[in-house]
Amino acid sequence: MLREDEQGQIILNQSIRSSTSGHHVAEYPLRI
Repeated sequence: MLREDEQGQIILNQSIRSSTSGHHVAEYPLRI
């Protein structure tokens, strides 16, 4: 299990990659 900050960073990176790849960003919801 990743730490929350590490997991949040991974989710953020996935959302950026998905958006640049044309995928739906909704697949990687960001936690604010």
